[in-house]
This record gives sequence, C-alpha cells and structure tokens, in this order.
Amino acid sequence: MMTILSTEQYSPKQQKCAERVLDSLDHLLERLDKHYKSQRSHERKQLRSVAVVKIPIPDAAGEVHEIKVYTHNISAGGMCFIYPDLIAAEKVFVGLITSQAGVNLWFNSKIVRTKEIQGEGFWEYGVAFLERIEL
Repeated sequence: MMTILSTEQYSPKQQKCAERVLDSLDHLLERLDKHYKSQRSHERKQLRSVAVVKIPIPDAAGEVHEIKVYTHNISAGGMCFIYPDLIAAEKVFVGLITSQAGVNLWFNSKIVRTKEIQGEGFWEYGVAFLERIEL
C-alpha cells in the first residue's frame, strides 16, 4: 500500500536520498549509453522534473490513486521515474507537467521495468507510453 502521495510530502532525508538516487541513475545512464545508445529505438534525454502518475484502483470503477514522482529520463517511447514504494499496477496514466498551468500531456502507459534501489528506500520504474490521451 502506498503511504507517500507526493514529492512535496517527502521528509528532508527522503529528499536528499531522492537526489542521491537520481545522481546515481544519471551516472549509470551515461555509462550505459556508450554501449546501448545504438540499440535503442528512441534517444533518451535526462529529465529531472516532477510528473503525475495515476494508478487505477482495482475493483473501483474509474477511481485512481494519484501520486507525484521525480522523473529521471524520457524518450519518445517512455520515461523513467523514482518513487519510495512499490507500485503493483501494470497500467498507469502518466501526466507530464509542461507549463505553469500544470499537466497538459497525458499518456496511457505500462510499467515495463521495476527495480528496487537497494539501501535507498526507492524504486525505479520504466514506463512505456502506449498512447497519448486526454484526461
């Protein structure tokens, strides 16, 4: 069960940990890009931002659990974000905040990779954008 709803609710310790995790992921991406860049379908770009993830609640017609997450990178095919809890859902809605007005790009998405960041209290998620949607 998710206990932390938004990035702004993280404790100072969790904020520092999130920064450390993102720094570590940046370093790893730089190293791996040298080897895998040519094999990827879409070029990845670093994106340190906040995104909204809406997780459908099972057996609750149309209801969603909404969280804010820190993003790590993005491509035309998907993105990576971190969150301090396990997300059990496979299908989610991802909202990208592209202006001061808030979220204006929504995607029906699928979680394709889940990895616990050992000793840091965070999980890394890779999502594939399935289609752009209006919410």
